[in-house]
Amino acid sequence: MTIRTMAMRMLRHGPWVLERHHVALSEANLLDNDRVLWICNHIVFARRLWLQRVRDGRIRTSPRDVVPVAEAIGRCVDDTAAWIAWLDTVADDELDVPVSFTTLEGEELTMSLADIVMHVINHSTHHAHELATIVRAHGHVPPSTDFIVFARQHP
Repeated sequence: MTIRTMAMRMLRHGPWVLERHHVALSEANLLDNDRVLWICNHIVFARRLWLQRVRDGRIRTSPRDVVPVAEAIGRCVDDTAAWIAWLDTVADDELDVPVSFTTLEGEELTMSLADIVMHVINHSTHHAHELATIVRAHGHVPPSTDFIVFARQHP
């Protein structure tokens, strides 16, 4: 399996995780929790922002776009499909190509495409585990979202 193929697989893990958390958040009556809304929308914003950066550099999304959790998950599914379709056009040897971008704070940076993709994956995972912490803090059991569970269900 190539790094690109594995990255595409790991990107698919992100919406699967959010969908599993959606059930737990609903059962815990946390869908309107401010922190939950922020986390779900932040994950989606970051995925969309980075895709816009690597595709054409034109940023068309705002961190202030806050939507209900279910809609955020739908956007995550759509954005993941867009990431995968775009990555499918990228050759394996292009993953080392440097991508220059401007941060939201105005700083000019350059990173390899591979590092950006891995950041998007890791960023989603980090924040999804925050959702698990919130669910547990409210006396509920969070879903199992480890990649190995996803891999067994989606060979």
